[in-house]
Amino acid sequence: MDQRLFSIIVITFNQETIIKETLDSILTQDHSPLEVIVCDDASTDNTGVKCCKWIEKNRKKFYRVLYHRNEKNLGIMGNELTGIGLAQGVFLKVLAGDDLLAPGAIKKAAEYFKNNPNALVVFGNIKSFYEKKDPISFIYTEPRTTAKCFFRLSATEQFRILSNGNPVPAPGAFYRNSFFERVSLDSLQVKHIEDWAVWLSATSQHISLNYFDFDAIYYRLCSPTKEKYDPDFHKECLMDCLSLIENIIKPNKRLLSIIELLAVWANEKRLNLLLKNRNLSGSIFQGLLSLFRPFIRYKLYLGAMAEMMGSETEKIDKNHNHGSFR
Repeated sequence: MDQRLFSIIVITFNQETIIKETLDSILTQDHSPLEVIVCDDASTDNTGVKCCKWIEKNRKKFYRVLYHRNEKNLGIMGNELTGIGLAQGVFLKVLAGDDLLAPGAIKKAAEYFKNNPNALVVFGNIKSFYEKKDPISFIYTEPRTTAKCFFRLSATEQFRILSNGNPVPAPGAFYRNSFFERVSLDSLQVKHIEDWAVWLSATSQHISLNYFDFDAIYYRLCSPTKEKYDPDFHKECLMDCLSLIENIIKPNKRLLSIIELLAVWANEKRLNLLLKNRNLSGSIFQGLLSLFRPFIRYKLYLGAMAEMMGSETEKIDKNHNHGSFR
């Protein structure tokens, strides 16, 4: 196998109107060799037809192209797990069927892994947009300053912050295939909240989450996919969060401080109340979480303040230097 082989796994469900835009963004990549695997989570529209037409037209441009359709809907995690199992690449990128790869993103990620042989995962920048135009009008870019500070922390410190929330912009992640030898997705027991599950599992095993400053993903803010607004989908997400608290956070509670453990307790209470539709009571525990959060994330806030002050100092120095030459 070519040790440069990069697998792009496109996970999709009922995205017939936009899936071609996602697949076309792969054509802008200048890394070789590339493998493309499209995992269709039992779509009920013409998503599969659109994918197969695109593959037939572009197959010869890639090392390998595969369309796989699940017999039944597996959810985001199950669909992602299927794609990873089919991939042959040394490096992996999971791409949602409504997002776009930024031009040159795969090459940048491959260069990072080459220069950082111990890194198992790296995150790039995510630029959000509402609809694809030429040129695209971007709304905002992630990660924000506080999230960038998160990536500078040790894996244990990252786990402590993740135990009470997820500041990580998931779509920007690129992996070595060996990452999934350490982080077994099928053991995480979640259906939808796959990103938080993966980060918690990785950092609990002392795998650091890294950041590299390059444009990785163009993230679509509005999608025709309706599952995000389904009450049953929302309930399953709450159950996923409770499962992660029980199966990953609590077994690693030795890594947490007292205030972090209190925040986990408050979050668990909140989630259980929301499952019972006791939203008012749940808001009380949400308020507690808001009180705990500054104490849990203080390193991120301090780091952001230091970065902002450093940026202002640099501007002043530049202005001073320019003035001295007049």
